[in-house]
Parts: sequence; C-alpha cells; structure tokens
Amino acid sequence: MLREHFYIKTLHAFLAIIVVSLIDTFIMQHYVMTRETYFTLFSEQLDAYRVEELITVIKNMSLWSYFLGPLFIFFHLIITSLFIQLPLVFRFIDIPFAKIFRAVTFAYFAVLAIGISKLIYLLQIPAHQMSENKLAFMPLSITTFINPESYPRYIVSFLGNFNIFCLCWIVVLTFLLSATTKIKRSTSALVVLSVWTFGLVFQFVVFNYINRVYS
Repeated sequence: MLREHFYIKTLHAFLAIIVVSLIDTFIMQHYVMTRETYFTLFSEQLDAYRVEELITVIKNMSLWSYFLGPLFIFFHLIITSLFIQLPLVFRFIDIPFAKIFRAVTFAYFAVLAIGISKLIYLLQIPAHQMSENKLAFMPLSITTFINPESYPRYIVSFLGNFNIFCLCWIVVLTFLLSATTKIKRSTSALVVLSVWTFGLVFQFVVFNYINRVYS
C-alpha cells in the first residue's frame, strides 16, 4: 500500500524532466549566453556588426529550443530504450518496452543533474572571461584535473562524459532494469555499459569529424 501511495507515473517523471530542462534552457540563454558573452567569444573572428547579426539570429532560433528541446529528450529516451531492448531480445529476455522506457526515464534525472551542475559552474564565470573550452568544461569529471584551455574543445567535451553523473546514470539504470526481476544485475550492468560505450564512441567520432571539417 505504501509503495502504491508513493508510486510515480512515467508520464509525471517525463513532465518533470521537461519542466526542469526548460528552466535550465531559459537561465542558460538569458544569464550565461548574454550579449557580452557572444562578443567575448566571437569579437576576434568577426566584426562588431557581424557579431550583432549573429546574436540576432541565435536569439531568434533560441525560441525554437523550447519546442525542440522536449522533442529531443523524448526521442533520446525512445532511442536509448530501443538500444537497451535490442540485446535483451537477442538473449530472449522479455522485458516490456514500457518498463524499459520507465527505467530510462527515471535514470535521465542523472543527465539533468549534468546540465544543472554545468549551469551553476558557468553562472560563476564573468562574461568577459568566457571561452569555448569553458563552455565545454564539465564539473565533477576528468576535466576537473586538466586545464581546459590547453586542449581542443572536442577533447574537453569528450572527457566531460567521464563524470560522477554518468556513473549515477549507469548505476540507477542498472538497478531499475534488474528490479524488473527479468534480468540479473550483472547482465543489466553489461547491457547499460555497452549502450553507454556505444554512445561515447559515436559522440567522439562525430565531434572529431566536425572538428576536422571546421578546423
């Protein structure tokens, strides 16, 4: 009875994620990525009037982030759930997609914590001291032990994935999947780590490609 009383529906968890994400986006756009910040980042590469044009374009496009952000999160949860279910199907482990999606949704709160911790870090940096590498820096990660200004941005972004919050995501998702009683905890951990590693490799390949194209 007590468990049912405190039972949180997947939809409620998803809506909470969306609300927190939108608040994070609003603060980032209005208090971190300010006009002065853009001038600090681009004044050496662009003339002042070009920076102004860039700011106008970005501000106009930023309105779409309030619509596209929730869609991105939803598809992220769907794709992650599918990647987790795929190896389970090959091993004839029958866990309903709804239960996997629920586990992935609740584990996503660890991902939200990544954005919140990064936002807190960036809010402490004056606009005139902002840099691309500081924007890529991730608190409570391996990047804490290096000077982010000494490495390419894509390297800093990649190393930022090795953080305490991703570890929490792995642990929480492993626990929630094994809680279905359809899969052993060791197997659950192996599946989750495999999905996380695949995402990590994919991200590195994409970041490296983009860096080569624009370098």
